[in-house]
Amino acid sequence: MPDSEQIDESALRANDHLPFDMLFGVFTLVAERTEIICNILPEARMSMDAAFALGGDPFRQALKLSHVCRTWRSAAFAVPKLWAPIFIGPELLWMWPRDPTGTAECLFQWVQRGADWPRTVLLDLRFDLPPGVYNLDVVIPRMCEFIEMTLVLHVAAEHHEFAQVALNALRRMEAAPNLENLGFTITASMPNSIRPNGWRFFRGNTPKLASLHIENVRLDWRSNYHSAFAKLEFMSLTYDKDLEDASNSVTMPTYMQLFNALTDSPNLYDLHLHGFVPRMARALPPSAETILQLPYLRSLALKSIDPQDMADLVPYLPLQALTHLNLDLWQEHQPRLLVDPNFSNNTDFMQVLFPDDDTITPYPWHDLSSLTHLKISTLKCDEDDYFIMFDAIPQLTHLEMSLTKVFRIIFLPMPPVGEGEESMTFPAPKLQYLRAFAGKSLIQDDQDFPDLFVEIMVKRIENGCQKLRQLIVPQALEEQLRARGDFKEYTEY
Repeated sequence: MPDSEQIDESALRANDHLPFDMLFGVFTLVAERTEIICNILPEARMSMDAAFALGGDPFRQALKLSHVCRTWRSAAFAVPKLWAPIFIGPELLWMWPRDPTGTAECLFQWVQRGADWPRTVLLDLRFDLPPGVYNLDVVIPRMCEFIEMTLVLHVAAEHHEFAQVALNALRRMEAAPNLENLGFTITASMPNSIRPNGWRFFRGNTPKLASLHIENVRLDWRSNYHSAFAKLEFMSLTYDKDLEDASNSVTMPTYMQLFNALTDSPNLYDLHLHGFVPRMARALPPSAETILQLPYLRSLALKSIDPQDMADLVPYLPLQALTHLNLDLWQEHQPRLLVDPNFSNNTDFMQVLFPDDDTITPYPWHDLSSLTHLKISTLKCDEDDYFIMFDAIPQLTHLEMSLTKVFRIIFLPMPPVGEGEESMTFPAPKLQYLRAFAGKSLIQDDQDFPDLFVEIMVKRIENGCQKLRQLIVPQALEEQLRARGDFKEYTEY
């Protein structure tokens, strides 16, 4: 379907004589095309930016079609998938108060009767105009009457008055019994003094909630969320590290507040903490009563984290069954990876030290023998430490790491003195996917590095990495790799 801005409504009205059955068939095909796109790009249902990237939102396009005539409107309403995801943005907010008996109001009346209504709602409040222009005090409460029917709700708010109106409307809701996915984002550029405060979503009555994405939103973490998180599988908490004072417990949860919130979340599979970690009480030793009990946790991402906070948190995380680890600390700390060569039973084998700051506590990474996916950035490391680390994660199949000089040592080790190349051992023998990122300065500073990289990978594949299927490298190395015929079958750019 073309972008709504390009739809010629007069041309559409010239076809107002088309029968319902024909229109229904056409709209069904259009809806299936949209669904195919969303299946190929699942994030299209999870991100307004992705929805815009598809060339305009389907909801606004469907709204245009429903304006042609009564038959077109009936046919459009008869294809619920045509309206997925619902996009509540400037056009609808502007139209609704000015045309209360028109398409918009009919749409929401129909929503309350339609069991097959689309389950994705995108509420875009990123406007520069005052909320009064859009009559949000009327629109938002009306919209909230059917939010309880939705299974996916994403809210993005930038203008503080919009965010406050949305929060006030959501506060009035007692429950969202069918809500499965909730995302709420407030841009970090909003001044702290006017940022909405203390939201407890739907009073915690979200028994089906499986996915929660919160970004720069002040939740009331002192509330009891047990009933809200009972089915939770994914949680992402993002706070800008310069957002506000870390002592504000309403904005950023302490460890015990997060611990209490997740006590009844045994199904949590994926945990992302961006820009912060829950503050730890120094006098709280790790124990069976204080370590998070998350038996199904498989994926952990700690990004843009203060190293001391991370050092405090790691001993409390259940890592034994972890398969995906993404570790990305603040670059200004330049942490250094240190592996204990005397580790036993794959326990406490890796620590991250910060030699420039003696106040930062080293911390261990416990048993990672199940790890299959590892992404490490902004870490310094000696080659011996890397070898020990790879030996401790024998199941590793996917690796993403910075392209540094240590890369050569890792993937092209020297054979023992007096022995030939056939005696060399290579780490990560099960590796199937390798992505080398960054490294631009290294490539520019060392003119021999591109050729050396090709040499490394050829020997790596010939001697110890026969299972490699995908190789993703910086653009600067593309020409050298393209020239090698033995790279074509598994190299991606």
